[in-house]
Amino acid sequence: KYNKKYMKIQKELSKRYEKKSKSKNTKKIQKKLNKIHVKVRNVKEDFFHKLSKEIVNNFDLIRLEKLEKKKMKETAPSVRMRRDIAEVSWESLVQKIKYKAEMQCKVVEEVNPAYSSQRCNACGKISRKNRKSQEKFECVSCGNKDNADKNAAKNILNYKVWFLEQKTLWQSRDCQ
Repeated sequence: KYNKKYMKIQKELSKRYEKKSKSKNTKKIQKKLNKIHVKVRNVKEDFFHKLSKEIVNNFDLIRLEKLEKKKMKETAPSVRMRRDIAEVSWESLVQKIKYKAEMQCKVVEEVNPAYSSQRCNACGKISRKNRKSQEKFECVSCGNKDNADKNAAKNILNYKVWFLEQKTLWQSRDCQ
C-alpha cells in the first residue's frame, strides 16, 4: 500500500542528496519518509498482534518452523524476493505468538525444518525428487500427491513422532 509513495519520496530525496542540498525542503521530504516508515511499522505490528492473538486463541499446541532467514535471503532468486523476505519480520510475529501463548498457558515449539518439505507425510520416504516444484509434491515411493506446503505442515504437525522414530533408528545403528 505504501510502497509506491515510499519509492516516489525516496527518489526525490536521493536526488536532493546527490546535489548535497541541506535545505528546509530536503528536511521536510525526510520527515515525510520517516512518517511512512512509522506508518508501515505500526500497520505491521497491528497485523502481527491480531494474527498472533487469533492463532493463540484457536490452538493449544503451536509448532513453528525455525526458518533460516539469512540463508533464505542469500538463496532467493530475485532482488524483490530478498527485499520481501527482509521486510516480513517473522521474528516479531514469532515473539508475539510466544508471549501470548505463555500468558494463556499454551505450548509453542520451534521445529527444525530439515527435510520437512522433502519427506512424504503418508509413507515417510525422504527424497529430493518428492518435491516436484515450489507447490507440487509427489512421493516417488507411494505416489502420494499433495500441495508441498500442506505436506510440510503435516510433517511439522507430526514432528514429535517422526523425530522419535529417527532417534530410535539412530540409536539402533549405534548399538550394532
